[in-house]
Amino acid sequence: MAVNSASESVAEKTLAELIQLLWGSEIRDDVFQRWNQGFVFSEDEPTALLQHDGGPCAVIAPVQAFLLKNLLFSTASNENWRQITGPERDRVLVQSMADILQLVSPNMGPIIVVYSSGLLSSADCVVPQEGPASGSQVPDGLSQARETKDASEMPSISRRTSSEPGTQDLSSSPKRQRFSHESFHLKLRCINCCKDSKGLCVEIQKYLHVFCGDHGVLQFLYSILLTKGLEQVKREMADLGEALIDPTHGHGSQSLINLLITGKAVPHVWDNEMEISGLKLQGINCKSNIGFLTLLEHFRYCEVGWHLKNPIYPIWLLGSETHLTILFSQDKTLVGEESTEQFARRMFGGFDKEGRGFITVDSLEPLMKLLNLVSVPEYVKIVAQKLDPEQLGVITLNSFLEEFYANEKHRQEAVQTFTVYHYNGLPRSSPNNKVQYAEANCAIMEMPEVQMISDFSQIKSCLLTKWPTIELTWKNDLIPSLN
Repeated sequence: MAVNSASESVAEKTLAELIQLLWGSEIRDDVFQRWNQGFVFSEDEPTALLQHDGGPCAVIAPVQAFLLKNLLFSTASNENWRQITGPERDRVLVQSMADILQLVSPNMGPIIVVYSSGLLSSADCVVPQEGPASGSQVPDGLSQARETKDASEMPSISRRTSSEPGTQDLSSSPKRQRFSHESFHLKLRCINCCKDSKGLCVEIQKYLHVFCGDHGVLQFLYSILLTKGLEQVKREMADLGEALIDPTHGHGSQSLINLLITGKAVPHVWDNEMEISGLKLQGINCKSNIGFLTLLEHFRYCEVGWHLKNPIYPIWLLGSETHLTILFSQDKTLVGEESTEQFARRMFGGFDKEGRGFITVDSLEPLMKLLNLVSVPEYVKIVAQKLDPEQLGVITLNSFLEEFYANEKHRQEAVQTFTVYHYNGLPRSSPNNKVQYAEANCAIMEMPEVQMISDFSQIKSCLLTKWPTIELTWKNDLIPSLN
């Protein structure tokens, strides 16, 4: 097979480091096969990407999020964004992939990694004889490259299968050929691309048939890692004992998720740097295009910082214990600049770790210092007596805001309403196995003294971590799944 003169093989040492970083010491065959898919769209929602099995949501969901950003907020955005198909949809997908590559790209230009059969142009590729997978569409005008795969072994990678219950046999999965990770890694090629957006989009468009075919998601992920630089990824991860893909279950790590939505492979979701037991641990240091919320915060396992909760665009990845979905809206007021009252509420929350709506009197002085309020001890004592007249030793959030931010608090609307959509790429987690956007009408209510929660769905619990008083009414009463 002829090879593009601008391409070159991935160096053996680089490939070994990449595999170790991404997969760990060995690659389980069942995990690798779950990642065996390209970027394909739902027949039931033309702008929604499909995910065949658990695992690759760590790449598919971020690409979907950038795709939604470009559909909804670019200068060429279309009111009929849900019906876009054909070359226009391909263009948006290409731009979204380019956005992520440029996000992680240092001074050098991006690198595209493709399986060697992908070096044929789309015009040279034969159309596969089997029909498309049920509920999926390959981009219009594109066909998949097919090639007989050899079974060469890579000694440095052990091959293992799983006998765990629920493991799928993907050998008969439509549109996907099952072949070994050894063969896949032996035939990877690198293509250096120009750094400017237009030239990069031209190059991605040239190989779009590769990214939409077998192992297209992995080829894009490898492109991201080599573009970023393996050593830089390692430095940002800090904990090199954890692979970017869980070697047992195949889920992407938080470092991988953060890399794709912020450009940094840091493993934490809090703001800036935090010192724990003498260790300085890096979090997210600025707002990103795409945000992140997680059900784990509802369970008190972590705390997502303001930067990820308030991205540039109203698009958030939603994390459950095992899956990534997306919440998005066309209402940009949801991510406007933080008001002084909202900042005060957030700083108050830093002293109210349990989210109980009050802090101890001892926390009042450091809180007032943090907010640049007058904090001399005599004045703090007067404020404490006023806000805690019964001397219970606590200051409530509402009384604190009423004392210092009453004018701003009263200027805000009592109720803010907006529409949100939810995306889940797994057909098995969607009503009637059809991947479609779920729609909800939302209202942000005033903060009550005592909050009664009647909706205990996972998605409501997740959204409460950003909007503590949100109420949702899902269209047709279909509450979407986070799993």
